[in-house]
Amino acid sequence: MFSSITFIGSSVVVVLLAGYWAQKYLPPPKPKIVGIDLGTTFSCVSVYYAGSGRVEVIPDDKGRKTVPSIVAVKSKSQRLVGYDALEYSDHDPSRVLFDAKRFIGLHFNEEAFNKEKRRYPFRMWLNQTEAVYQVANNNETNDANKELNIRPEEISATVLMHLKKMAQKHLQVRRVEKAVISVPAEFDEVRRNATIQAAALAGLEVMRLISEPTAAALAYGLHQKANVSSVIIYDLGGGTLDVSVLMIMGGMFLTRAIAEGEESGATELDLGRRGIVGFAEITHIFANPCLTRLTLSHNKITVVPPSIVELAALEVLNLWNNRIEELPTSISLMSRLRVLNLGMNRLRTLPRGFGSFPALEVLDLTHNQLNERSLPGNFFMIETLRALYLSENDFEVLPSDIRNLKNLQVLALRDNSLIYLPKELGELSRLRELHVQGNRLSVLPPEIAHLDLVGPKHVLRLDHNPWVTPIAEQLQKGESHLIPYLRSETYKYLYGRHLAAGASPPPKLNDQSSSEFSALLPFRSIRILSYCYLNTINLLCRRERMANGNNHLGGQDFNQNLLKFLLKVVRERYGRPVEDKGDMHALSMAVEQAKIALTSQLETTIQVPLMSFDQPVQFSYTITRPMFEQLNRSLFRRALKPIEVALADADMRVEDVDEIVMVGGSTRIPKIRQIVSQYFNNKTLNCDIDPELAVAIGVGIQAGVMAQAWPIQVSATEIGTKFKKIHVYDDDNYDDNDEDQNGNQ
Repeated sequence: MFSSITFIGSSVVVVLLAGYWAQKYLPPPKPKIVGIDLGTTFSCVSVYYAGSGRVEVIPDDKGRKTVPSIVAVKSKSQRLVGYDALEYSDHDPSRVLFDAKRFIGLHFNEEAFNKEKRRYPFRMWLNQTEAVYQVANNNETNDANKELNIRPEEISATVLMHLKKMAQKHLQVRRVEKAVISVPAEFDEVRRNATIQAAALAGLEVMRLISEPTAAALAYGLHQKANVSSVIIYDLGGGTLDVSVLMIMGGMFLTRAIAEGEESGATELDLGRRGIVGFAEITHIFANPCLTRLTLSHNKITVVPPSIVELAALEVLNLWNNRIEELPTSISLMSRLRVLNLGMNRLRTLPRGFGSFPALEVLDLTHNQLNERSLPGNFFMIETLRALYLSENDFEVLPSDIRNLKNLQVLALRDNSLIYLPKELGELSRLRELHVQGNRLSVLPPEIAHLDLVGPKHVLRLDHNPWVTPIAEQLQKGESHLIPYLRSETYKYLYGRHLAAGASPPPKLNDQSSSEFSALLPFRSIRILSYCYLNTINLLCRRERMANGNNHLGGQDFNQNLLKFLLKVVRERYGRPVEDKGDMHALSMAVEQAKIALTSQLETTIQVPLMSFDQPVQFSYTITRPMFEQLNRSLFRRALKPIEVALADADMRVEDVDEIVMVGGSTRIPKIRQIVSQYFNNKTLNCDIDPELAVAIGVGIQAGVMAQAWPIQVSATEIGTKFKKIHVYDDDNYDDNDEDQNGNQ
């Protein structure tokens, strides 16, 4: 018997030593999963190397780490991608397709689609509610169809296939079959699924989709920084400007998204701040069977009609800050609803059967007039519920039925009148965030110590309660000292004595003192609209607080203003406009290079041969950085507007922002960095990582996590409760160079 144990022990030691020496001296395995930043204008692919923990953004044959998200359709079977497609645009721009990311998975009505398609040189048409590219068929296969119809998913798939081949060649492997892909924060489930479909067409299995702000945060390791609670992600790319506000709390990224945008036949509709009194004013919403997200916050709605159940596809319903006093019984029949925000209303009771939601994951009832008698019998039977917000109500007792919410991970009970917490809370083994500050609690049930609530990635908020002296003393040392004390026999004895004595609860605060008392609490006005959960490695929870932007402001707009100016110079100097496609293409390429040069030097000279003139000429012109900034002064003004809107809607001030992360190639422009820093009182910006590659690096880290490559990194785990970005448009679209391309006023 003893020899058998010795043999087993020796075998274990040998295996461990072999593993140690193999890890130390053998070459690490090649990456199994790639990370892909599928951008609107440029895309790139990255890998995480086990052992070193290094993330590499893979270059192409010419050392370029980004690939234009462009596809040239020469024929039904022949396509060019990236820089090759860019060159082909000089030959036939109508066959060069781009901006697939703007259209993928998005549903339009006819008016919105017609407005959008006018922006492009290629043809598009509306197939029911989906945008489809269209190019002439070269008929190489004797196909009777005169047109080729190409879905945005196919264009994205072609770009993904190109990135996949780059990775295979660089890693010297036969096949790359798995990927983590970044998507914009506001992508809903439909658009995410469309991205997954595009990857499948490229022969890639999507292991995870990760939001772009999350990826940028991962790249900079913001979750590991001390004293950081709010972060701005400023993403200015080639064609879009997105601003996201992330809240970090207890080591978690909390993304809370509020959206305001254009009304259309899309899957997301924001009717917030419209002064709407009742659903009778917006009956048109019931004619949209595709609607998955509806925002009606900051209105004057008093009644939710039973017909709300007709919105069968609805997944997110935001009714924050209205005047709702009553809900229909039918609301719990909304089978696909996952996020319901009823905060800041006048609810005194909930309808019978309210706990019958089959898919609800996030329920926000903050700041109503609810108490334990307001809840229907089955309220705590919502098995899918992961986050419950009951703060700022009138609860004195939390029912013991809370034990039935087995999947609950976030529970907020801040600013009620709670006298005690039930011991059944200790049965919620998945709970990672508990807020009970601002109540009338004097003791805690010892069972609370069974929960995993203390640590850099978890949240336990107990402040502003009249605790008995032993608990108060432990809290002064920190929550990490309190939990072991709650487990002690000394405390269990004290707790039993306290209950047996039947001590009178502390008096209830009146409205004025409660208001003054609660004003001290952080995050009082924060609106919780989304939530994510833990994995077995670590926690990087994100709730999108704000995703704002301008879908048509990016690096190309800066190029266009400079190009217009140069065309005017050519016309004045040589007495004729530039009309030849080849000359126009050469000028466009020179403008791009000039913009890049001006990010690191004060002036640059453009030199372009204009071959189409009667006498070919060598056009030369020196551009200075101040001249470039003057030409684009309106764009710089517009570049700040999404920040203003994001902070205003998030109820935040400039002083509340701890970190600003610059993402996207166009944030290299010195003036952009200057005005953003000045806006935040000259705060230092996070731009050490190449802004064009920051998202790709974060996605690469997540790919390493999915592949279980050592050293283990933080994993970003999200659920698809995304919110539509706010689209910011200027009332007056005045362009500093409001001329046609040939310089005509």
